[in-house]
Amino acid sequence: MRTTASFSFYCRESKKDRNGLSPIELGITINGSRKFINCAMKCSPSEFNCVGRKRRPKHIQDYVDAQRLNVSKIMSEMATNGIPLTAEALRGYLRTGGVKSYTINNLFDDFFRLLRKRVGVSLTEKVFNKYELVKRLFSEHINFDLEVSSITPGVIQEFYATLKAKYQDSTSCGMMTKLKTVIKYGIDNGKVKVNPFQGTKIYKGVKEIKTITQSQLQAIINHQFVPRVQKVADMFIFACGSGLAFADCIALKPQDFTVRDGNICIFKERQKTGVKFYSVLLPWAVDIYQKYAGDFSRLQISNQKTNQYLKEIQDVCGIDTNLHFHLARHFYAMFLLNKKVPITSVQKAIGHSNLNMTMHYAKALESTVIDDIAKII
Repeated sequence: MRTTASFSFYCRESKKDRNGLSPIELGITINGSRKFINCAMKCSPSEFNCVGRKRRPKHIQDYVDAQRLNVSKIMSEMATNGIPLTAEALRGYLRTGGVKSYTINNLFDDFFRLLRKRVGVSLTEKVFNKYELVKRLFSEHINFDLEVSSITPGVIQEFYATLKAKYQDSTSCGMMTKLKTVIKYGIDNGKVKVNPFQGTKIYKGVKEIKTITQSQLQAIINHQFVPRVQKVADMFIFACGSGLAFADCIALKPQDFTVRDGNICIFKERQKTGVKFYSVLLPWAVDIYQKYAGDFSRLQISNQKTNQYLKEIQDVCGIDTNLHFHLARHFYAMFLLNKKVPITSVQKAIGHSNLNMTMHYAKALESTVIDDIAKII
C-alpha cells in the first residue's frame, strides 16, 4: 500500500494567550489520518498568517523551515529503522526529538524482561542465571552503551575466541548459543538489522558420555542406606529406569503416571526445555514408583545435596565412576539403545529436542545384541 504524507503549519487566533501569542502548530496527515502537535515557538497569528512567505518575519519563517526539515529527516530515519509511518508515530518521535538510538543495553534489557517472565513456567532459575552470566561476560567484551549495530561479526568472533580460551567447547558453545538467542530476538523485532553471527560456526565439541553398568546399578538397588541417603538412592534408581532429569523427578505427582498396555508411563514436558517426553518405566523404576505412590515432590532436596549424597553412595558401593544425577539419564538412554529400541523412540522417551542429541548415545554404545525392550517390561 502506498503511503501518502503531508504536513503544514498553523497559528490560530483561538489559541492566543494574554500576550496575544499563539503556539505554532504542526499538522501531520498520513494516509488520511491527521494529528496536531504544538511547536515550542509562539508568535502573533497576524504575523504568521501574512499572505505570502516573503511578508512573514524572517525569524518565524526560519523556524518553520527548520521544523519542516526536521520532519523530513525523522520520516527518513523511521523508514531506515523499519518503523511504520503513521501520524501517531511521527508525532511521538517529534516529541522525543527524533528516532532514539537502540543500544546493546536496551536489547538485553528487553530480552531479559521477557525471559524473567518464563522462569518457573518454561524456564528454570538455573538456566536464567546462565543467561545472566553470558550477559556479564559480553558486557566485559563490548560497551553496552553502544548501538546494537556495533555488534559486528568481528565482535562475535573475538568474543567466541575469548570464551574458547577460558572454557571447554561444550560450555563456550552453550554460552554462544544463548547470546545468539538474544541477537535473534533483536532481529525478529527489527532492532538488529544485520545478523552478526553470519559466518561464525559454533563448535560443540565431542563430550564423552559416561554412565554406570547394570551391575553397579544393581549394587545400589541391593544396598540399604541411612534414610537421608536412601531417598537419593531411590531417586537415582528411578531415574535410571525412567530417563528423567532431576528437576522432572522431584516435580512428579501421582496424576503424572498412566498405564498403557500394562506398562507404567509418564507423558509430560521437560521442566528445562518444555519438550514433551514419553517415558516407559523399567522394572526397578516401577518398584520405586510403588514405594512412593508416585509422589516425589515431597522429597524436598536440592540438586547440589543430591549429588553430594551420590558421592557417598559411590564410595559405599565401590563404584569407580564419578556419580552424579545426570548419569541416570545416560543409563536409561543407552540401556534402551542396547535393547535395540529405535533411536527415534529413545529420543521421544527422554525428551531430546532433536535427533542429533540422541545420536551421541548411539555412538557411545558397544555392539551388543539383546532382545527388544518390550520383552523385558
